[in-house]
Amino acid sequence: MNAYFQFYTSAYVSRASRKKMRQLAALPEAKRATELISSFQKLDLSVPEINNRLNSMLKSIGLHQKRSLAEALTKAYPLNRTEGLLLLRLAEALPRMPNDETALLLFKEAIRRGNWHNTDSNQWTSYLLSKLKFLLTHCPSLPLPSFLTDAVLKTFLRIVTKVLVNIFVFAPDIESSQKKLLGLVAKGIPISLDLLGEDALGSRDGTRHWENCHKVIELLGMIKASFPRSDPEISVKLSALDSKYELPYGRISFERIYSKLKSLCLSAYEKDISLCIDAEQYFRFEFSLELLESLLSDRDLEGYNRLGFVVQSYLKNSESLIDYLGELCKEKKRKLSIRLVKGAYWDHEIIRSQSLGLAQYPVYTLKELTELSYMACVSKLYEHRELLSTRIATHNPATIAAVLEFYSSRKENRIEFQRLYGLGEAVENYLKTQGFSTRVYIPIGTGKELFGYLARRLIENGAGLDAFVAPFDFDKLYWNPLQKLQKREHLENTKIPLPPFLYRDRENAPGCDLSNPEVWEEFGRRKPPFFSPLQVFSKNATTSRLRVLSPANSKEVVGEVPLPSDAEMEKVLSNTASFALEWDRLPVEQRVEMVQRLAKEIWEYRHDFLYLLCAEAGKTIPNALAEIREAIDFCHYYSKEALRLFSKPILLPGPMGEENKLHYHGRSLWVCISPWNFPLSIFLGQLVAALLTGNVVVAKPAEETPLIALLATELAYKAGIPKEALSVVAGDGQIGQKLILHPSVRGVAFTGSFETAKIIARCLSQKEGPIVPLIAETGGINGMVVDATAAIERAVKDIIHSAFNHAGQRCSSLRVLLVQKEISKQLLSMLSDALEDMFVGDPRYSETDVGPIISPSQLETLNQFSHLFRTHGHLLTQAPIGKTASAYGYYFAPQLFEIPSIDLIDREIFGPILPVISFSKDELRRLLSKLYQKGYGLTMGLQTRLDSEIERLSSEAPVGNFYVNRSMIGATVESQPFGGEGLSGTGPKAGGPNYLLRFVYERVSTINTAALGDPSLYFLDGS
Repeated sequence: MNAYFQFYTSAYVSRASRKKMRQLAALPEAKRATELISSFQKLDLSVPEINNRLNSMLKSIGLHQKRSLAEALTKAYPLNRTEGLLLLRLAEALPRMPNDETALLLFKEAIRRGNWHNTDSNQWTSYLLSKLKFLLTHCPSLPLPSFLTDAVLKTFLRIVTKVLVNIFVFAPDIESSQKKLLGLVAKGIPISLDLLGEDALGSRDGTRHWENCHKVIELLGMIKASFPRSDPEISVKLSALDSKYELPYGRISFERIYSKLKSLCLSAYEKDISLCIDAEQYFRFEFSLELLESLLSDRDLEGYNRLGFVVQSYLKNSESLIDYLGELCKEKKRKLSIRLVKGAYWDHEIIRSQSLGLAQYPVYTLKELTELSYMACVSKLYEHRELLSTRIATHNPATIAAVLEFYSSRKENRIEFQRLYGLGEAVENYLKTQGFSTRVYIPIGTGKELFGYLARRLIENGAGLDAFVAPFDFDKLYWNPLQKLQKREHLENTKIPLPPFLYRDRENAPGCDLSNPEVWEEFGRRKPPFFSPLQVFSKNATTSRLRVLSPANSKEVVGEVPLPSDAEMEKVLSNTASFALEWDRLPVEQRVEMVQRLAKEIWEYRHDFLYLLCAEAGKTIPNALAEIREAIDFCHYYSKEALRLFSKPILLPGPMGEENKLHYHGRSLWVCISPWNFPLSIFLGQLVAALLTGNVVVAKPAEETPLIALLATELAYKAGIPKEALSVVAGDGQIGQKLILHPSVRGVAFTGSFETAKIIARCLSQKEGPIVPLIAETGGINGMVVDATAAIERAVKDIIHSAFNHAGQRCSSLRVLLVQKEISKQLLSMLSDALEDMFVGDPRYSETDVGPIISPSQLETLNQFSHLFRTHGHLLTQAPIGKTASAYGYYFAPQLFEIPSIDLIDREIFGPILPVISFSKDELRRLLSKLYQKGYGLTMGLQTRLDSEIERLSSEAPVGNFYVNRSMIGATVESQPFGGEGLSGTGPKAGGPNYLLRFVYERVSTINTAALGDPSLYFLDGS
């Protein structure tokens, strides 16, 4: 059992240079900045000389530069303005619209939302856009002038779309690019081809891109044969080759990705052309190095020295990466060409680090530091120049001037400058006059693929973003990042809090980066926990026990827990209730201290919980880690709220001579009943809320997952929470019913099915004594609407995540997908491809996407739904069940159905089955009305580019949580308080500002201060 978790590993990951890179990425930015400034100062670059070069270059550019349509538009409407953003969104969206009507709808909405009157813009453009906005906004019912009819506008849109696409995209496909490429090469212009493509969604998608890459290599080979002195190159984006290009999938995906990449390299080797591996998000960084090191070690590629790699200077370890690449080439007796960029995924790195609760960002948050890092990387490449050739890829004239000064001062020009097709031609001509080599980076693909590519390049340009899309403002360009840094009080961006301090007034739960191989090595060193189950009842040998079996393999006994007798249960309830007054009188600050210690204990025991969540609850490793973090976040957030609400009484208004105060007090004994699908976070969230508000708690976890709850309770005691204030009772629903009917109970918190919630409500209503409040969180028939304007690739990812994460066993999971007919065929094809590429298997394996169903009874229910949809609908596809899935586990292959009517769904489908209904635009309201009439109101999703649809549906939908252009699951504590309405729960929302108030009594004290003499009354006259 020493190796419970199974994951990818190799000898390469333990290299000292690889470890050093991880350490640098994890350093505080200020410390890394100090080191960077020190190394930069040693370069001895003359800032005045750099800016002299810059001015000279700008003057030369200004004499020859022509303004294109795109440049004119972005000069008038820059990207930091609403109008510029609207234009960029149109450029992205219009080529992807399924028909003219949808494109026109999107265009009209964009026009309505912008302020197009601009004295700096072309007068005709400004006049047309401004008048069109007026007509669309103020006279929507009137017909447009004859010169602005829909037919004319559609023609205009087609022309504009074509112009925008052609600015940046060289050719729509490989075949049509041949003649143009030959023309460029004949002029002596080196080329690098980038076959446009976003992340592969499935194996068919990846294979298609791989085959097209081979076609590009064939084309470049033909060009090389015609022009032997040319040096054509292909740039390969690895995530477009395979949907599993991530380290956790490495155990099963490394070989298939490597075989594809090697075949491309062998083909390029045979044709004597260069191949460059593109840089992507940092979570793919380690995997890319694994692949590169394998290529350089491969004997079949021993003589191939035309391999390239991209380095992103915004990474805090970029200098160290270059040292590693140089060391690698020396060891393997190989050479590499290095394309140096600033970085294309900065926003993603910030968001990901914050979402995962990482300690630091892997990137610099200050543009000035990225600029210094760029020059430090230039210096490193110069040090390794015999093995690493340098290719400068930036459009920022100031950066280019600094690079020119660096190399000129060393009397060296053996570097290459690269520009993107459609941009920077004037700069390229200038560089040629200075004796430097240049290359044109050429994207090939359809207009539909344009934006993902273009957006990355816009972000990549960083500080020079304006210059990237519009004529340079000569007066503002000046290179001196060090001077700007010296003016700063902090060597980091204080506007972007570090992930641990994201919420400022409370801690963000810490997290693990599963793209870091050292995290997996730590998992591998840990043994499964062997803790003693909590002894809350007698150790009498006759006490019955509950055996806990793993849903991943029912032959595996995870543990046993004692079941209480009626007498033992009575004793627990009575003893706990008798401690209520003492616990309520304890200052809230002391209760908060205990809960904060509990949060630390949960993280300290994260490996034990990780094991139990996988073995007992069947959760995949990422889901288990996310639940641990959520449990900690509940502790932190409810502690903050308790201090806000209970630290002192609330003073209420009233007449002079009177003091009115509102006090909150615990109700006494609460029974907290938690579910098996979130056996740690919901279990802890309920009881922590009750304890912080001055209540005592008897908690009953789900009978499928008691061990997790027992360990959490043991840690609560360790954190200082008295055993008299918190007890746990294991057992089935009958035990739960006995608990809630006890006369001492003053509140019930329940998460589970609607049917069980109704039973509890009925029992409480018939119970003698005070009216007992019930907080119930139940499930939902959760729909997602995907309209014709949606970004389909993003929608597919969100659908997969929403419907099949945790085997669809979340109350928030997607239960029915509504897709507009114009895009349904394309979307369902992509969705099927993605589903077929999912890994279903044992959750302790790092590559598993979908684990087991919790129990045989749940499995049988899913089989009944599957039979219903097969009978009345059509099975589109299902995921294969993998080899790691035990024959003794409760596995169900995720399924995708097309069904004719929403009437087939009369209750929640709690598992990985997704029915799809296609609709025409005029059917949507009727379809949604039927969905709402089912009475549930938990979550809903919308995928669209139309702001008007977002506003309309978000205001109309009777749901607790409405998600737009993102997945529907994973509500974050405090950011997205979670809970529904109607059949989906009572409220208040868990993780929200009103949740704690449901656990308390409100008491008001009114004192007549005038009766005994109130000093404040003596000063009513103002004296």
